Amino acid sequence: MRTTFLFVLLTGLPFLLPAQTRHDALLIEGYGATYDIPDADFPADPERVYMMLFDVLDSPGAPEDLNIKLNTVARFLNMHARAGVPPENLKVAVVLHGGAAKDALTDEAYQRHYQSNNPNRELLEKLRSAGVRLFLCGQSAAKREFGREEIAEPIDVALSAMTVIATLGAEGYQVVNW
Repeated sequence: MRTTFLFVLLTGLPFLLPAQTRHDALLIEGYGATYDIPDADFPADPERVYMMLFDVLDSPGAPEDLNIKLNTVARFLNMHARAGVPPENLKVAVVLHGGAAKDALTDEAYQRHYQSNNPNRELLEKLRSAGVRLFLCGQSAAKREFGREEIAEPIDVALSAMTVIATLGAEGYQVVNW
């Protein structure tokens, strides 16, 4: 009896929860899939200007893998747009440094260094097209001996990640580092 009750409870539970629909991209097609949360207790405010700086230090170990932190930037944009926040209220920047410096390379440079095309290049281009400011830490690039000609066009080279964080933080950007 107890086992039957537990089985019914666990197998029937998903039907008792409100349906949540997963959605693919809105602002960034092909990346950053999101879910509608229509009954959120803390919803997005469409009137608010979201100024976010994503501090991306790490990259996957396998060179052919997409950086999931860059995908999270796409998800942030998509979920807020789906929640009614207009694109002009989404002020987003990304700074790549440390191990993530490699994600800023052109396909040709990535091929030379890692024997594969840069799996992040298309996403970076889409982020830039959506108005995201993209920075590479010049210190990280120099340490890894990445030449300026090896940096993909949507990326701006900064003196350092610390400079970007300090400057945009002073302008009111909230830093997301995980």
